[in-house]
Amino acid sequence: EAVETAIRKTLEQGYRTKDIQSPGTTVVGTVEMGDAILKNMAQG
Repeated sequence: EAVETAIRKTLEQGYRTKDIQSPGTTVVGTVEMGDAILKNMAQG
């Protein structure tokens, strides 16, 4: 559940990989997406 919450928060922050990008989002690579998810997990 913590992983799902962190992923949801990361997506809410506007981060997307190229395969799921949409207008108004920030496209990042998979490493950057993973880092953002880990950061959100660490913040709870």
